[in-house]
Amino acid sequence: MLYSDPEFEPDAIIPAAISTIIAYCVFSLKFGFGSLFDTPRFTSHSVVELLPYTVLALVVALASGLFVRVFYGIHGLFQRLRMPAVLKPALGGVLTGVIALVAYYGMGDLRALDVLSFGYGSIQHAMRGELPILLLLVIAFGKMLTTSCSIGSGGSGGVFGPSMVIGGALGGAVGLVARHFFPAVITQPGAFVIVGMAGFFSAAANTPISTLVMVSEMTGNYQLLLPALWVCALAYLLGRRWSLYRHQVPGRLDSPAHRGAILGGILRAVRVGDVIGGRKLHTIPERASLGEVIQSCMTSSQHCYPVVDPAMTGVVTLAQVRHFLDESDSGAPAIAHDLALSPVSTLTPDDDLDRALQSLMSLEVEELPVVEREDPASWSASCRAATSSRRARRRHDTGGRAGREGRFRSIAAPKGRAVFRRTPPPRGRKESTCDLLDPSWWRPLSTRPVKRRCVRRTRSRVRTRHP
Repeated sequence: MLYSDPEFEPDAIIPAAISTIIAYCVFSLKFGFGSLFDTPRFTSHSVVELLPYTVLALVVALASGLFVRVFYGIHGLFQRLRMPAVLKPALGGVLTGVIALVAYYGMGDLRALDVLSFGYGSIQHAMRGELPILLLLVIAFGKMLTTSCSIGSGGSGGVFGPSMVIGGALGGAVGLVARHFFPAVITQPGAFVIVGMAGFFSAAANTPISTLVMVSEMTGNYQLLLPALWVCALAYLLGRRWSLYRHQVPGRLDSPAHRGAILGGILRAVRVGDVIGGRKLHTIPERASLGEVIQSCMTSSQHCYPVVDPAMTGVVTLAQVRHFLDESDSGAPAIAHDLALSPVSTLTPDDDLDRALQSLMSLEVEELPVVEREDPASWSASCRAATSSRRARRRHDTGGRAGREGRFRSIAAPKGRAVFRRTPPPRGRKESTCDLLDPSWWRPLSTRPVKRRCVRRTRSRVRTRHP
């Protein structure tokens, strides 16, 4: 039930099989060995039987879609209902009882009250052909309503048991109708109950194989594997557009538990040198003034700037510049050498992207310098900023919407530098010097270099001057 696509957890199959066998043996030592239902000896002896089973697949698939819609529709009504949360399950219980009373007095049969309980007794009677078609339909649709009211209102419970009752009742009704029109072909309408149970939950939960195994174990009947697999497959294909489990992901690739492992395997096959491209690297001379450092930060998409003289002696990051502006005294002179720090980590073109991503995430930085393996201080040949994969993942997680860094995607122009215009600050918030260094406050306008105003911080106000 983890995935809506037909995928398995290969690592969990063997442990699940061992734990299941042990649990079944422990349970059977106390309560005895056997199946949940006492089923007659059902068999499938004709290929022509697959035609009515195809009709059954269509019926249970449409009914599963109706059940999902009713279930979440009633759940939404209770969510919008303006009343204390502790009273909502009580109201759901009252409505469940009203539905059961209507079914009982409408049918005049005590077995109609199976819409309240587990309902497995009605399934047992249906397998033996002891329930009429109308009563089976009342149990099926009544169970949809009672389950939706009891669980949708905030009550505790599951949907597997009710789904078995709904699917079995619908299967029994289809089986009786098929025997009425094809008495020579359909001789065991009770077999449709078992197949209907498997087909309904396969469509409702997008789990054809696991449901087939569970229903076969519950009934102790493996003679109906052919029609059951046929109905489960068709119902699953017809019911792909809905599911009882809204948080069900499509497959292992979309699962948070496997995303890192799958992504790591892909990244380990790609080298840093294959993806750094030919973007021009902006460097800062070691004797550059603080104003020149700030202007480089404002006119470049980088987060990490190599400090050179002429070899790389350190790096300057936006965080270091912000920290210096906040902590330094008013008008304190500084050059790039005062801000530069030794790079905490570097990458080489031969490193794989998995190592690059792990370094970026562990250091919580956006970029790391790429240097030659033979001469780590040599930046002129290949010291280029490696774009953070964290930024790409963040854009992917937001569905492709441009977030705080989404506006910076087109900054690295093939020729020249991008020109930026400052975005107005949010309403009710004053602009600060640190905001001027925030990339989300700037957006690219063109690729022509332009002189911008340099910003200096004082104790009382932000003062600007032209360089």
